[in-house]
Amino acid sequence: MTSEEIASTSKEKKKMIDALVKLNKDKYAQIPMGSCIYKKDTISVQSFYMETTEVTNLEYRTFLGDLLIQKRNEDYKIAKPNQEAWMTKFLWSFNEPMTNFPIYFFFFCIFGARREKPIIKYFA
Repeated sequence: MTSEEIASTSKEKKKMIDALVKLNKDKYAQIPMGSCIYKKDTISVQSFYMETTEVTNLEYRTFLGDLLIQKRNEDYKIAKPNQEAWMTKFLWSFNEPMTNFPIYFFFFCIFGARREKPIIKYFA
């Protein structure tokens, strides 16, 4: 990653952390602690906060960039989008694989119109 990409990722990560620390009620909801019975076992969960909307492309890019900054390359390889999955998993889809356009995801989803849209990722 370039120094500009690292700075951009760090800036976005700080925004996300600040929103969580402030417990922005438009962005996060508190999930109360509780218990349920699952397969005859009682499962208990402590209270936690959850984002109220889907993860955006920008948030996901920030996550991926942070993995690289932390040198968590194996985690990055698992988390990065598989551009060929739509072709290999859904043969009837008639989609062109994006492998010929490696910067498509970066420019269109991160800087383009889909920046604040929910992430569409297929885990292969």
